[in-house]
Amino acid sequence: AQECEHWLGELAGELHRRYSDDLARHARAPTKVSVHVGVGGTGPAPWAAAGGHMHASRQMSCELGRAGTVEQIAKAACACFHRWMAPGGALGVTTLGMALSGFQPL
Repeated sequence: AQECEHWLGELAGELHRRYSDDLARHARAPTKVSVHVGVGGTGPAPWAAAGGHMHASRQMSCELGRAGTVEQIAKAACACFHRWMAPGGALGVTTLGMALSGFQPL
């Protein structure tokens, strides 16, 4: 989980840069953050034992307005990730993605 949280922080930094550029050009801001997780292959996770793959997404509101921060985006993304994650379970994450959506004019 810690490694995934690290990468969500890295993705949050990139998305913040893009959100700031979009805000300057179009005077709009996102209202939602989404986290996409893919797991599969071999390992101790139940879906891996069956040779399967699983993909899931979690989304939540994230009102950034004109002064949103990297930390706000990362915190919301980690909250989404933890809603997906099974307590104490093996993760086996093979893909991790993040998006900002629901842009509204300011």
